[in-house]
Amino acid sequence: MTPSVAGSPGPRVPARAALGLLVVRAGALTTVQDLGRPGHAHLGVPRSGALDEPAHRLANRLLGNPESAATLETTVDGCAVRVTAGGRGDDADGNADGNGKADENGDGNEDENEVAYATEAEDETGTGATAVTDDVRTTGNTTETGATAAHTTTATTRAATTTGIGTTTGAGATTGAGATTGAGATTGTGIATVTPTATCTATPTATEAVVTGAPCAVTVDGRPAPWGVPFRVPVGSVLETGRAERGLRSYIGFSGGVDADVVLGSRATDLLSGLGPEPLRAGVRLSLGGATATAPRAAAVPDAAPWAAPPGELLLPVVYGPRADWFTDAALRTLVTGAYRVSSASNRIGLRLEGPVLERARDGELPSEGIALGALQVPPEGRPVVFLADHPVTGGYPVIGVVPREALAAAAQAVPGTPVRFTPVSG
Repeated sequence: MTPSVAGSPGPRVPARAALGLLVVRAGALTTVQDLGRPGHAHLGVPRSGALDEPAHRLANRLLGNPESAATLETTVDGCAVRVTAGGRGDDADGNADGNGKADENGDGNEDENEVAYATEAEDETGTGATAVTDDVRTTGNTTETGATAAHTTTATTRAATTTGIGTTTGAGATTGAGATTGAGATTGTGIATVTPTATCTATPTATEAVVTGAPCAVTVDGRPAPWGVPFRVPVGSVLETGRAERGLRSYIGFSGGVDADVVLGSRATDLLSGLGPEPLRAGVRLSLGGATATAPRAAAVPDAAPWAAPPGELLLPVVYGPRADWFTDAALRTLVTGAYRVSSASNRIGLRLEGPVLERARDGELPSEGIALGALQVPPEGRPVVFLADHPVTGGYPVIGVVPREALAAAAQAVPGTPVRFTPVSG
């Protein structure tokens, strides 16, 4: 609830999430992901974002979130999180390292920052009215000394700045709206009205969640929950996703999305540049509710949706170029006829492949040049790498072709050892 003072705009107070998450088990690699931060390659910043973008988008659609809302991307063995009341709770920076400001009184604010935002306005005699302080939660009566006037103060909230009424010398009642009445009352230099601009609501007792992407076991407090279908998670309960049964990466969505600091328009974790929140670890706290749904979840939002299984064989289209001329004709044929497999060295930066070597037609190296998402770069050892969301934006090894973006979601779910074939397509 953010009040404003009549005649001036109210201070902008960051929204506080009603619910949050406490990481109980982080798994092999769990990160916060959204649709990434495209358009910053000129700054040396890769796109990042969910590797299996369709799975991320589906999770948000099932919950009625905007598709840009952040989800948790798990890798291989899932994770476990407890739903908590009060957003990030004890550690407001989202880390369990003591660097955040503790909310010791449970009012949702960091207590070191709980200061009086109102100012005292002095009357002609130099006596100031009582300052309105942050987070006044109750209404009570106070009696001035030397006078019989009773003052009734109504509740105000954080960052509400107002001036007082001045000293009352007669028998008069002063309300929080700034009006003074009664015989013999003397008013101060001005009357200010505090007008609430939002309504405080009770903290929710549960959130909705859904798991998409790689199929896996889902439990709430140890009891089975559905995969691919939204379900309720009460406050205090632990939601856990298990090892991927097929594929690699599952996506956990929550109503309102996962909240984190926005960097260059995105909440996504970028493992290469280090932008965004760090990968999850046990004890870290996150907030929920950073995204605003365009509309409440309604009958038009599906309760479940069909989803393509992770690939048994990865078939990737490839557009030749921009440096296909650096390779022999035999290498171009090998690329589309050779038997490749996904290497265990693959990660969010690139899908590394095991298989036949691609022979170069010339020696030397290129000056560094721009690298696109899906670029098929060939390092000196001759085995191609498909660049994924956290890829570098420049590189000096020749790019023999590019895999179109829409084909990369399947690459995100290809486990080590998955057979890979390339098929040429026109650009």
